[in-house]
Amino acid sequence: MEFMSLGRKDAIVIKGGTNDIGNNSTKRNETLVMMTQFMQKYNNTNIIFVNIPQRHDFAKYSRTNLKIRHSTPN
Repeated sequence: MEFMSLGRKDAIVIKGGTNDIGNNSTKRNETLVMMTQFMQKYNNTNIIFVNIPQRHDFAKYSRTNLKIRHSTPN
């Protein structure tokens, strides 16, 4: 795979989002496992995960957006 040719001075940026962060904890856990496996497999380079973006189709203080804000570090 192309990622194996990257080195310590390179970076992989992954920007993710979800439409159902509050609805399915099993799917969320599976995704975290896959992300962890990806980081372990490609530890030859820098991997940057960007925060989950706020849902713009919901009110600012909706339950989903509150979960997004509380699940990501500042």
